[in-house]
Amino acid sequence: MKLFAFTILFCFSSSTAFVHFANNVRSYYGPIQNHRAVPLDNNAGDDLVTIPSDGRRNLLKSFVGTFIFELGIDACSSLPTNAVDAFEKGLLESRLTENLMSKVPYGLEGTDLFYPAYFKGVWDVKSVTKSVEAPCGPSLFGGNSTFSAAQAEVGPENALRYRARFTSQNEGTVIADREFNVAEIVRASMGNNAVLNIPVAEPNKFCCLLAPSSANTMFNVDTLTVARRQENISDRQFDCSELVRQIVSIPSERGGSGPNRKPRIKDIEAISLYEAAVIDSSGRVNEIRCSQRVATFIAPIPEDPLSMQLWQYSRGRPIDVRFYDLTYR
Repeated sequence: MKLFAFTILFCFSSSTAFVHFANNVRSYYGPIQNHRAVPLDNNAGDDLVTIPSDGRRNLLKSFVGTFIFELGIDACSSLPTNAVDAFEKGLLESRLTENLMSKVPYGLEGTDLFYPAYFKGVWDVKSVTKSVEAPCGPSLFGGNSTFSAAQAEVGPENALRYRARFTSQNEGTVIADREFNVAEIVRASMGNNAVLNIPVAEPNKFCCLLAPSSANTMFNVDTLTVARRQENISDRQFDCSELVRQIVSIPSERGGSGPNRKPRIKDIEAISLYEAAVIDSSGRVNEIRCSQRVATFIAPIPEDPLSMQLWQYSRGRPIDVRFYDLTYR
C-alpha cells in the first residue's frame, strides 16, 4: 500500500521545536481546512513498516545503540550540571547564524532542558517560517514537489498559531510540558482529533499515535533524544538545542501481520535562541522571541543499504534546513 509522503520532524528542544513537525506535515498534506488535510501528491510517499508493539520496543533499543555509535557520544549518562561551562558560550548561536552543516559537537549534557523562570506559564505562540533550504538538492529533500510545497509555507501569511506551556518542578526548575505542547501543535496543524494517544512523554523518549485528518491511516511517531545542550547567555538570553532520532511507522492491525514496509527514520537537530524581548515596569516578561533552525539528516542504518548509500551521498550534511521566527505572548 502506497502512502502519502509523511516525513514528520519531531524535535524537543522546546515547545517551538514542534512547529517544524507541523510545517513539515502541512508541506505534504496541505493546509488544514475544516480539519481536513488536502494531499498534495498521492504518489509521493514511501512505504512504511508495520511494527507490532514488542518489535517496536526492540527497534527503539537498537536505534539508540546505533545512534550513539555514529555520533561518538555517551548518551547513557549525563554530564555534571556545570558541563556547559566546559565549552565557550555561543556555540549554538554560531551553528545557527553560520548555518553550519556539520554533525553536533556536543553530547547529552543534561537530564532535560531547564528554562529561565520567566518561561513559566501558558503562552500564545506565533511561528513564521523564514526560509527552507535543500543543501543536498531537492531529490534528497523529498522531490521537487515536496520542496516547493515546503517553500510555500514561508512568510507571515502562513504562520502557525498554538499554545505552549512551561511548568515548574518541585525543585523550582522550569521545563516544557512536552505532552501538552505536542498535542497543541498537532491539533493546530493536523486537526482537532489527530492525537489518538501519547503513552510516553519523557525528556529522552516520546511516543505518540497520530491520525492526520483525511490521511486514511494512523502513524506511530517515536523520538529518542541523544544529544542536548543549553547556554544561559544572560538574564535575557537563553540558547538551547536537542538532537533526536525520529522513527515513523504504521501500527499493525490486530490479528494481522501487515506488509513488510520500512519505517521512516531521520536525525533532527533543533537550535533555539531565545530573548526576553518585552519587560514591563514590574519586571514581568510579556514577550519572548526566538530564532530557530531545524536541520534534518539522513539516519545511516547499517542494516539498511539504501539509507547507507543516501547518507554517503549527502556526506553527512543535512538534507532539509528550515529557519523560523517565533513569538511568545
